[in-house]
Amino acid sequence: MRAIASLGAVIALAGCATGGAAYHEFAASAAAPAADASRLLLFRSADTPQYSVRAATLRVDDAEPVDLRPGMFHAITVAPGAHRIVVDMWDVPGRCELVVEAQGGSERYFEVSPRAANAMAMLPMALVPVQSIGGLFASGAVMMGGLTAESAGKVCGGAFQVIEQPTQQALSRLGSLRAAALPSR
Repeated sequence: MRAIASLGAVIALAGCATGGAAYHEFAASAAAPAADASRLLLFRSADTPQYSVRAATLRVDDAEPVDLRPGMFHAITVAPGAHRIVVDMWDVPGRCELVVEAQGGSERYFEVSPRAANAMAMLPMALVPVQSIGGLFASGAVMMGGLTAESAGKVCGGAFQVIEQPTQQALSRLGSLRAAALPSR
């Protein structure tokens, strides 16, 4: 009975991890943005081990946050004008913000990826000996201190960055990605 329950849990989790429609299905069914709208397409490749099992929390203006996992994309239609894209991770200090000026009838592509500087900020943690529970707490404190210091005062700090990508480069990376599902909160 346990094996059946475990198998059911694995299948359910695998279903959550795969996301929605493949990008090529989305692209084939999505109409071009109207003259009074713009599409922002945000994506996260699965080509790095850094935070490969963690979701980036993505927000565009006041829209519902999206958990953007590796190998997923999220498309949002916005009105022309200035829009704020924010990406972070709940337990890592800092966040990355990007303000974009959307033009009517356009589609723009933004890649969300782990920040290398964030990974480097965790390295001092390795210098703290962990021979007791106190050492474990000290190691964690050193890590959080490094992460906080690295991101302090930056517009784009934290675990992830968001960078606009040229259309052709983005399209070549979107091929195998799947739509992110809105989290149930």
